[in-house]
Amino acid sequence: MCIRDSNWGTLRTQLVRYPKRSHYALAKVLTIMLLLALATIISLVLASTMGGLLNLWRSTPSWPSLADVALLPMGVLQALLVLLPYVLLTFWAAIVARSALVATGIGLLYLVTDVSLGALTLFAQLGGIWQSLYKLMIGQNVNALVLQNSHRFGLHPEIVTPALSADTLPDPFLATLCLLYTSRCV
Repeated sequence: MCIRDSNWGTLRTQLVRYPKRSHYALAKVLTIMLLLALATIISLVLASTMGGLLNLWRSTPSWPSLADVALLPMGVLQALLVLLPYVLLTFWAAIVARSALVATGIGLLYLVTDVSLGALTLFAQLGGIWQSLYKLMIGQNVNALVLQNSHRFGLHPEIVTPALSADTLPDPFLATLCLLYTSRCV
């Protein structure tokens, strides 16, 4: 049988003195983001390994340049920025609901709702205030950064998905600011 601090009530006693609750919450969020960064890097290494193995079977193998490899850390940081609002929303829901399961449900529900509303590109076509509201949605700002990240690595997803047009999406700089502000508010 494993005895945790929460069973003995020592964590509550420790949080009264030091560290402050805000420091404790910040440490938890940073740990989550570090684990996401680690998972992203592991996925990147596995995908690169599989891509390299499949590349060997080509008649003329091509390898990434050093410039492409140098862009990877920025791509990982941008991927973490895209995940940050959703992580913070779920973290906030866990604090309020006092349940990881409920928090995960709230986070997934928000993600599905945001993606569903983002699919309504009609708002972007109406112009004026509707287009401005459309560009303030978290999903559209995420799409703008994903599109920019894809272009950085020579991919063009807007060919397959016309909704990912740079014309209807927010400017990547403004998308970054919007996501950072949204993360601060959550």
